[in-house]
Amino acid sequence: MDDSFREQRCGICGVVFYLCRVDDYGQVYCPDCQELGRTRSARAAQARYRAHPLVRADHRDYMREWRAGKREKRTRVRDQGPKKLAPSGKVWPDEVPQAAMDTAVAPGPRCAR
Repeated sequence: MDDSFREQRCGICGVVFYLCRVDDYGQVYCPDCQELGRTRSARAAQARYRAHPLVRADHRDYMREWRAGKREKRTRVRDQGPKKLAPSGKVWPDEVPQAAMDTAVAPGPRCAR
């Protein structure tokens, strides 16, 4: 093998691949596994970050404030409803007149559609 290439085994799939010295930046994944490797690495970094006590405390305080805001919004009344009627006003009459059922009503013209 030429000295200008470095042999490397992929850390995920185990395939052997070669890197030229110019493009060698310490890659440990083959070209097919690079995206998966980056995703795994980013998730591990996020987990380490979230595990830090100061970050956990900050997130705890943030969530407490957020929940308090949601609780406050639930107690607000958005619709006040209709205003009360005057005491003498009535919505329905005492007696509702019955329509005569024995009179036939002629059907109206039908839609031509």
